[in-house]
Amino acid sequence: KRYIRTFGRVVMLRRKSLSVSEIAFAVGISERLTEEYLDLYNRYNTVEYRTRLAEMVQMVSGGPQRCGQGSKRGAR
Repeated sequence: KRYIRTFGRVVMLRRKSLSVSEIAFAVGISERLTEEYLDLYNRYNTVEYRTRLAEMVQMVSGGPQRCGQGSKRGAR
């Protein structure tokens, strides 16, 4: 589970255009390991695996974002 969570976080941050060093710092892993995760992402970012990659990112991002659901962050 930890591997998939870490991988999902790396992919999510790459999609937000963060650099390797920024991703490594945010996730708490080395730049070398970050690059290994990104190599895997680049290898498997194909039509065949795109759905599974999206699921992994969704796991770490809290699921699909829904707008207009009525709840406001910070509201009491």
